[in-house]
Amino acid sequence: MGIDRIRIILIAVLVFMAALTILLYAFPLRIQKPSCCVIDQNALAESSFLQTYGFQNNTNLANFYQVQNKTNELVFDCNYGMEPVNTSMPAFQALENTSIYSVYSSFVHDVGLLTLCGYNSSLPGCSSVKQNLYNVSSKFMNATMVEQMFVSTRSIIYEVHSFVENSSFANSSFFYPVFNDTAIINSTADNKSTMLRSLIDLVPIPQYVFDYPNGTVEVDPLYLDVPFRYHSFVYPMKKACTPNTIFNLVSDISGFGSAAYDSIYSGLNVSIFNICINSSMNNCAGTPSNKSGFSFYEQG
Repeated sequence: MGIDRIRIILIAVLVFMAALTILLYAFPLRIQKPSCCVIDQNALAESSFLQTYGFQNNTNLANFYQVQNKTNELVFDCNYGMEPVNTSMPAFQALENTSIYSVYSSFVHDVGLLTLCGYNSSLPGCSSVKQNLYNVSSKFMNATMVEQMFVSTRSIIYEVHSFVENSSFANSSFFYPVFNDTAIINSTADNKSTMLRSLIDLVPIPQYVFDYPNGTVEVDPLYLDVPFRYHSFVYPMKKACTPNTIFNLVSDISGFGSAAYDSIYSGLNVSIFNICINSSMNNCAGTPSNKSGFSFYEQG
C-alpha cells in the first residue's frame, strides 16, 4: 500500500464515517432475489448451507463478503476474512540446497496462522507462530531486505498515525492498532534482528465491511496492512457462526487447491467448506472445479 494511496484513503475515511452514521439508523428489508422454478442439487446444498450458518436464503455470499474476480477469500467463523495472496510474500533470497517452494509453503502457513490467531488466539500453534516466522525470515532475508521492509512500513504507519492523531477519531478503539504499531516502531533498534521481530509483532487495522439488510454495502476505506499478516476483513453485522469454521470463497480456481493454500489451515481442528463463485472467468461446472471438493457453487 503506497504513500499516495494512503493519502487518498485518509481523506475518503471522513466521508465514510459520515455515511456510516446515517446508515446505522436505517435498516429497510433486503429485496428478495427472484427464485427459479427448478431447484437442483446445487441449489439445495446452497440453501441448506445458508440456513445452517444463519444467512438469509437469498444471501449472495460473493456480494456479502465482497469477493472480487480473481481474488479468493478465506472466511473464518462467518465474520472475519482474509485474502491469502502470494503478493504479500517477501522476496526471499535463494540459498544453496534449499527448495524455495518448500520454504514458501511453510511461510504461507505461518502468515495465515498468525492472521487467524488475530481472530482467535486459542488456535493450535498461536504461541509459537511468531518465532517460526522469525526463524525462516531471518534465514532467507538478508539485512538489506529487512531494512527496506522496515523503512517502507514505518513510513506508512507514521502517515496513518499522523492522520488519526489529528482527527476526531483519535480516541476510538478502532484505531488502537496504529498507536500500538507506532510504539513498536519507535522502540526498535537499528539492527536486522530487532527490525524483523518488530515487523512480525505489528497488528493490522482490518477493513470493515457493513452489509445492511436493504442490500447496501459500505466498505471502510481506511485500513492498515502489515507485512506478516494477510489483508483482513471484519464483518461486524454478521453474527459469529459455529466456532472454527472456514469458508473458502473461490473466484479464481487457478489460485486455489494448491498444497501452499491448504497449508494455511493444516493442523487446525476446523470445518472446511469450499464454495466456488461462478462467473465468466471462473467456470464452477468445469473439470478443475469438480476435483477441488466444492460443497456447492453460486453465481458471482
